[in-house]
Amino acid sequence: MEYIINHIFTVFKKLTHLTFAEASYQNAIELSFVYPPINFCSSTLSVLNIKIDCFEICLYLLDGRFNQLHTLTVEAAYIYESEKIENKGNISNLKSFSLSCFRTIDCYDELILPFLYRFSNLETLNLSLSISVKEIFIDEHNLRNKIVNHLSRLSKFTFDVHSIMNINHDTILPSNEDIQNTFKDFQYTQVICYMDHFLDRKECRYHAYTCPSKMSYYQFTSNLFPGGYYPYVRFVSLYDEHAFEHEFFLRIAQSFPLIQKLVLNNAKRQRYKQSYKSTNDNCHLSIVEYSHLIELDVQWAHDDYIEEFLCDRKACFRKNIRLHAVDDALLRVTKHFTREDTRMNCTKVDNLLVWAEWRSSKCFQEYFPSLKGDDAYISSSFY
Repeated sequence: MEYIINHIFTVFKKLTHLTFAEASYQNAIELSFVYPPINFCSSTLSVLNIKIDCFEICLYLLDGRFNQLHTLTVEAAYIYESEKIENKGNISNLKSFSLSCFRTIDCYDELILPFLYRFSNLETLNLSLSISVKEIFIDEHNLRNKIVNHLSRLSKFTFDVHSIMNINHDTILPSNEDIQNTFKDFQYTQVICYMDHFLDRKECRYHAYTCPSKMSYYQFTSNLFPGGYYPYVRFVSLYDEHAFEHEFFLRIAQSFPLIQKLVLNNAKRQRYKQSYKSTNDNCHLSIVEYSHLIELDVQWAHDDYIEEFLCDRKACFRKNIRLHAVDDALLRVTKHFTREDTRMNCTKVDNLLVWAEWRSSKCFQEYFPSLKGDDAYISSSFY
């Protein structure tokens, strides 16, 4: 990595377009350094697409070392305030800017907005952020007054913004009708918005995003998910304090046809599991196909959802699946590796992230014949 950073612009002296990122979420390459190398500069680079470790690096990219840069796409692993870099001058050459960060940030007003105000000639802007707020959600009024009105040349504005607010019994929240009317006069494009209340977490999430969407991940997807078609999404996390029924997973698979990683967090048991009928009582159970899924994380899920994916009457996915599951839950759902209707999908698992004494047993090895030896048993972490 350091070698590439030091030499890429000395080897390619007339480079104009550079993508420094890996398309797959599994092999994310993030640019990281404390201070940029002396050779990390170019007088010809005009388009840069890059994944970075922290937002500080984005500030370095715009300190004048790429004076012909007009299009910048940045995906940051972390965004937090920094006192290291003092460059706060006008950035007149940038015409198009895209910023995304998977993790929640709490410096929207202090860092992101002042940073955007430096782009005096910006014409295209895309933001994909989860923002911790205290009293006011990031709605149409906020985006118009704090962003649009400050960028006079802006002609295209797309976004995918989660506003996350801690709530109590005294918190006054907008009504569903108010939410739906929030973006009705938005000048740039169609906007979908909805609000989730998670009482157990004492949290409210306001999600607003433009359509058509090019977001690569969709977080905290609940039963209120409005549906739609999202061909660019590769990572989806599901969370709710109410049960997910089988029809919900049908909707997820249809809306995210190219999903590669799915994380499920729901402790509520399904209400209609035994009937194998839809909640509309007018159709029988359909098998959900996950044609591109390669990683499934059900560590924080009720047993019903592990069954939802492992039972071949409910779900079908390709081979080479990486599965995160709790030991005891896996034992219960597979009936100690004897259940027939979960056997087929388990044969497609080649990487199982569990620690248990029974992993060396004959019945386990026969139930998971595709596992890749000892390398299959490693600790896991949330993306």
